[in-house]
Amino acid sequence: MNIIDEIFYGNISGADCKTTNEYKKSCAKELKLYEKIKEQLNKEDMKLVEELLKIYGESASISERNIYKYGFKTGLLIGVECLQFENE
Repeated sequence: MNIIDEIFYGNISGADCKTTNEYKKSCAKELKLYEKIKEQLNKEDMKLVEELLKIYGESASISERNIYKYGFKTGLLIGVECLQFENE
């Protein structure tokens, strides 16, 4: 099966990416800090923090998607240029 078929049939996805120890450590620190903040805030303040985190997550998702698309397009353009170079 070629790469296009693999993508079409869902055999390749972002979930296949492995996380690094650096990322895991960063997430652990983030969670620890979140728990500390959560202990210090009242319910109303915590509700605001939760809303902020939700909006931040949505923005980060949009940004990650745009970066992914840019990288994918750039990779394709590099591939096309390489093929054109071979034909010269």
